[in-house]
Amino acid sequence: LNLWVIYAIKSLNTRVAALDDRLWELVKERE
Repeated sequence: LNLWVIYAIKSLNTRVAALDDRLWELVKERE
């Protein structure tokens, strides 16, 4: 695998994780 590909996947994963946390916070607020 290329280093750039690994870097892109890592940044994508952190972005998805941040989005996940935000969604989870919204779900918590609704309850």
